[in-house]
Amino acid sequence: MKDFTINKKDREKYIKDVKKKSKAGQAYYEIKFADGRKFKNITCNDENINKIINKQEEQAKKGLENANVFKKKESHYKFTTIVGAVCSGLIGYAPVYDLVTNGNVQTLPLAAGTACVSATVYMLINYINNKGKVLELNKIKYRNDNEKELSEFKNYENSLNGLDSATKNVLNKTKKPFSIINLDNYSKKDLETIKSNIEREKSYQFTYNNTTSKTK
Repeated sequence: MKDFTINKKDREKYIKDVKKKSKAGQAYYEIKFADGRKFKNITCNDENINKIINKQEEQAKKGLENANVFKKKESHYKFTTIVGAVCSGLIGYAPVYDLVTNGNVQTLPLAAGTACVSATVYMLINYINNKGKVLELNKIKYRNDNEKELSEFKNYENSLNGLDSATKNVLNKTKKPFSIINLDNYSKKDLETIKSNIEREKSYQFTYNNTTSKTK
């Protein structure tokens, strides 16, 4: 999940990612914190995974509470990126004045242009970062608002219609596909598609042939 922390200290215990790995034939969890540190060799059991899930759900809740902070940052960095790009272009075409007697010195505009481009790149990176956080918070909110209906998707024959095969496969094979630890397996658009399919099936009340394996 994205890093929704507001201050540096919170990053020490903020769980960004959890992976299931194996060493010498023994499975274990590896978690990555927002400050870059990793804890490895965590026993794979319900107690440990529930601790991780509860922590990430708590982080998601705080992220939603601070959603406006990230939205404001996104708007700010978007605006400054546009301004920086315009300024870089203007400096690039600015007249180069004869600063010394040989008449061919471009140090001043070149330095200014380089500084402007560097600042613009910095702003762009921050814009993309905060844009990603806003999009993920929107996905979490949508999941929260529609969790009950989404959790029943296997009861509907065509609930995954319109999703790519990889996403269908993950959702069908994962025990709790909409758990916070599986957030990266689908997009908000995927969730909207699933909900739309379910609502459509409910409205038509079709009956389906019995099959040993549903093709969705």
